[in-house]
Amino acid sequence: MGWNRSDFRIGADRSGRILVQKKKDEINEPLGAYLDSRKRTNEAVILTKGCHPNPYRKRVTSFDLLSDFYDSLAKLKRDHIDIYMLHRDDPDVPVSEIIPTLDRLKREGKIGIYGASNWSAAHMQEANRFAAENGMAPFQAISPHYSLAHQIHGAAAYRSRDRNMRQIESGS
Repeated sequence: MGWNRSDFRIGADRSGRILVQKKKDEINEPLGAYLDSRKRTNEAVILTKGCHPNPYRKRVTSFDLLSDFYDSLAKLKRDHIDIYMLHRDDPDVPVSEIIPTLDRLKREGKIGIYGASNWSAAHMQEANRFAAENGMAPFQAISPHYSLAHQIHGAAAYRSRDRNMRQIESGS
C-alpha cells in the first residue's frame, strides 16, 4: 500500500508543525514510512484511534486499547502519539477499566492527550468524573459522529459545557 494524500487530513499549526489525522484504519504504516523517509517523524502531530469494534466483539477493553496503541506506535515509527482517541463507546465497560490505562500511557509520556470518538455525553462525564476523583487526566478531546443519516446527540452539548475539551471534527 502506497502513501496517498487523500488518506489524510493535513494542515499546519501557527508554529509550522505539520498536523496529520488519518482517515482510514490501515493508514498508520504508510504514514509512518512517509514521515520517516522525510526525517519528519517528530514534526507531525498525530491523531490516531484504537478500540474499534470488529464483527466478533466490541473491543473497548484495556487489553485491546494497549494492543491497538502499541501497534500504532510500531507502524508510525514513533515513541508517542500526540492525540489518542477511543473509536466507539461501550457503556457496558466501566470507565474504571479504561481511564487508568489511558492515564498510565499519558504519565509515561506515550500519549499527549486522549479523548473519545462517538461516546455518549453521559459516559464521557462519568469518565472525567472518575479521572478527577482518582487524580488522573481526563478526556481532553472529543470527536462526535457527524452524519445527516445518523445523529448522535449530546456530545456537542457536553463539549460546550467543558471548555477544556477540544473538539475534533470527522465523520468516523
